[in-house]
Amino acid sequence: MSLERLTIDIIRAEYWDPTFKIGKPVYLYAIQDYTGESTSDYESLIFIPDGSMIHENKRLGIHHRYDDWLSYNSSGPYTESDLGKSLDDFYYLSGRIKGLLGNDFEPYNLQICTRPLNILSTDCMNAIDCWIPISR
Repeated sequence: MSLERLTIDIIRAEYWDPTFKIGKPVYLYAIQDYTGESTSDYESLIFIPDGSMIHENKRLGIHHRYDDWLSYNSSGPYTESDLGKSLDDFYYLSGRIKGLLGNDFEPYNLQICTRPLNILSTDCMNAIDCWIPISR
């Protein structure tokens, strides 16, 4: 099976309905340091975005929720100038997840990474990125 990283752009295009403000289930794999080789070391998850983005900056004490962010913003949150930088600002896509915390859907925020730019991850620091099948 061929996989690609799950990005904010893919979520907007395929898994978010801006008219009805509802997310569709994303069947994904959380894989650490995936190189395209066959692996059995992954977590199979289902994530449903709720459209909101969380912005945190612990140094400045910022914790802000941008409701319906997927509907009104068409890019980002990171830009090309942020690629690979170590930043104080962290962004998360809000939603519910099944499979990571148990067999029921639970509130969960997928981290949005700077490298690769605007991909989704369960842990950017440890490169546990979210992957989806290319042919969906």
